[in-house]
Amino acid sequence: MGVLNFLNENSGAIQAIATFLLVIVTIIYAYFTNCMQKIASKQITSDIIVSDIALESSAEKQKDNLKDFNTPHILSFNLFFDISNRGSGSGSIEKPILVLKIDSLEWKICPKREELVGSNYREQGPMTVTQDFYKDLGGSIYLRGGEYEKIELEYSFDIDENFVESFKNNSDSLKYYIKYKNNFGEEYKREDIEIKYREH
Repeated sequence: MGVLNFLNENSGAIQAIATFLLVIVTIIYAYFTNCMQKIASKQITSDIIVSDIALESSAEKQKDNLKDFNTPHILSFNLFFDISNRGSGSGSIEKPILVLKIDSLEWKICPKREELVGSNYREQGPMTVTQDFYKDLGGSIYLRGGEYEKIELEYSFDIDENFVESFKNNSDSLKYYIKYKNNFGEEYKREDIEIKYREH
């Protein structure tokens, strides 16, 4: 009878303590469930990191030549970077677009997407017919979980009159950055690029 009387007399306090303990247990359960969900997600998704970005550019060495726009000019660039997948799942990024910026003007350059690997020559009457064969370099970089690669991409820019005028008037303001998306559709803009000017 003593226990029942105690419970009857303190039922409000006991109910409050039980409710409090239930809330604590629910919070702990939710925390550990969230941790398990993150661990499980990491096992099936990618986590791609791009680092150590460097750009070899011919733009600065072409400065004097750009004064004569009657001569066609093509600027060339080589982009180098490391890429790693810290997740367990496979993933990819689009090959980055190189952006040249002078003041408020921008020029977007896509990377080289194919490579000449050979040619076939055959006689057709009095003419020699040439057929070139290209290797498709693709538009994405794919990594399995835990993989790491060093990447080099080539870019070529057939410059226009607007670029020439902007470059001549304000070559010191020429900036570079790259843009790319990962396989989740997340877009990245990277300006942390080490610039290496070519000697030729």
